Amino acid sequence: MLTARLEMCAATAQEARQAQAERDDARKQAAEAREQAARLAGQLEALQGRQDKGDKAESAENPEKAANPIRTPKGKAGE
Repeated sequence: MLTARLEMCAATAQEARQAQAERDDARKQAAEAREQAARLAGQLEALQGRQDKGDKAESAENPEKAANPIRTPKGKAGE
């Protein structure tokens, strides 16, 4: 009877260790995902800044497009 209880306690302890390891792994993955999201947000902001500068430069070079900012992609109707 005592052996059965000890085995049950050992199994429960093993399950608890496994659950803790899985939780720790999930926390690590979540932290890595947050870091990657922050990096991507920074890259997006930088690209948008470059695009804005390019758009301003293009507007200065071609005031007609600045007056009509709606663009039709090449190969579509209107070009």
